[in-house]
Amino acid sequence: MRKLDGKMAVEKTDTREKRPWTRLCRTVLFWGLGLVLFFCVQKLLTPKYSWPKFDENQKYTVDGFRSLEKNTEDVFFLGTSHMLFGVSPMRLYEQYGISAYNLATSVQTVEGSYFLMQQIFRTQSPKVIILDASELFFSDDTGRNLDAGVHYIMDAFPLSPEKVEFAWNYQQLYDRAKDNPQVREAAGAYAENVFWSCLLPVIKYHDRWQEMNETDFTGYQTLDNYYTAGQFLSSVVQEVTLTKESMKEQADELKERGLYRTEIPEQNLVFLRKMKELCDENRCQLVLTKVPCYAKPGSYFSAWTEDRFETTAKTAEDLGIEYIDLMYEADVPLDLGTDSVDGGKHLNAKGSLKTSDYFGQYLQENCGVGSVRNERYEENLPAYRQVFDVVELEAEGSLTAYLDKLIQNRDRYVIVIAGQNDMQAGLSEEEKEKLSGLGLKTAFDEKMYMHSYLAVIEKGNVRYEAESVDTLSKELTLDGGARLQLVSGGYLAYSRCSVILEGNEYAQNTIGMNVVVIDPGTGLVLDSVVFNTYSSAHPGKRTAAWTNRFLRAYENSLIFGFPRYDIIVEE
Repeated sequence: MRKLDGKMAVEKTDTREKRPWTRLCRTVLFWGLGLVLFFCVQKLLTPKYSWPKFDENQKYTVDGFRSLEKNTEDVFFLGTSHMLFGVSPMRLYEQYGISAYNLATSVQTVEGSYFLMQQIFRTQSPKVIILDASELFFSDDTGRNLDAGVHYIMDAFPLSPEKVEFAWNYQQLYDRAKDNPQVREAAGAYAENVFWSCLLPVIKYHDRWQEMNETDFTGYQTLDNYYTAGQFLSSVVQEVTLTKESMKEQADELKERGLYRTEIPEQNLVFLRKMKELCDENRCQLVLTKVPCYAKPGSYFSAWTEDRFETTAKTAEDLGIEYIDLMYEADVPLDLGTDSVDGGKHLNAKGSLKTSDYFGQYLQENCGVGSVRNERYEENLPAYRQVFDVVELEAEGSLTAYLDKLIQNRDRYVIVIAGQNDMQAGLSEEEKEKLSGLGLKTAFDEKMYMHSYLAVIEKGNVRYEAESVDTLSKELTLDGGARLQLVSGGYLAYSRCSVILEGNEYAQNTIGMNVVVIDPGTGLVLDSVVFNTYSSAHPGKRTAAWTNRFLRAYENSLIFGFPRYDIIVEE
């Protein structure tokens, strides 16, 4: 019995000895699960900086960079949205064999560029980094977008010594700028300590659950391959009406009143020197550039004037940095009528091809890069070309050229044409011939003057075509199952037209030829345009918000497999 008692006593002692370890394990497990849950909630609450919640796909740009294989890129582009819109790495790869990535983000500060440069050299060994000069002139009173420009970058990266340094640099920047009410408002409730809200975004976004929607969950996962290699594609077109001379006149007037700064703040020069030193340490050439930017100096901070060009050129010379100004020095054949998104502030995708061609030739001739093959970019080229076909369609303003594109791709699209008021009087003989090339049988002669007209061409075949003095209406089901409801009214039939796809209106409904192009594979609208063919001069007119929505929806569906967000909601 004693032995048994002794044995039992030993067992009881062992059990008591294990209890502290059990409690420790439970404590570690509890806190471990708590931390995992905390960071999952933080990630969910942190905004996904991509369409449709945000105008540009900042998240995809940064995600795509972080997923690059080590030492695969020869060139990186850094800077603000001018660079994000203005340079196409896929063009550089396709035409010049240059493996490049566009790591620009909206309102990117010099602190942000320096941080991103540090991240680049962690995993890559580029030969050249090209930095847009806009951010050099950002100052303490730049305004409300300062905080967003920091968080577009900061929120996408895990904790690291460089991130802590970036957060501290932002705290110092904010402390200098906090007297600006716009800066304070943008920083939010935790404006006095932006350092911690940068390292722990949940501090800033803890109450954002009230505005969360489906996109916060669909964009939760990291994108492991961005098919544009960072660039944001836009097919919107808005003519540039400013000139370099008028910008200079406005800048001179503002300078006389002390309202326009042409010097680079010393703090920004500190970071430019740091970037130069970091590139030198890594045997990488730093190149300063300026993507063209036409805007009124009094209303747009980044307007690129002759004064800023001269200041940047002198600064680059003093620091031994190569400088390429694409607006005042380089011969880039931009068309100010067609190559801008917003009247000159940013280039659209067609304009970016021209700046990219300039960089491609420069990099080949001066930096020893090019003629390489990159597996990721080879895989992405078909998707890029497919999306760019839609970009070119959405950006085309000439009816003749537009009809040529439809003829070339008529086997791929559903094309709907609806006349409103009159769509015949201003048509040229060449345009009538092009319409015939789509397979249409109508003569479009004077007998059709002010008549109603409807046509549907589905993957090369004319499904329906009719013209009448009376109102025309037609309902039909496309091969994919989508329902179309069409109306056309000429001048004597109330001057109206309608193209309703799955219950949503997509026609511009103004005088002339209203065209809606649909992708049968996805069921998405690719373009909605009207040509006022009542008049002999009839450039295409579109709604910019619609055009952007069509391209983003097609891109997301084709490339990312995201839900459709193309439905037009009247605002």
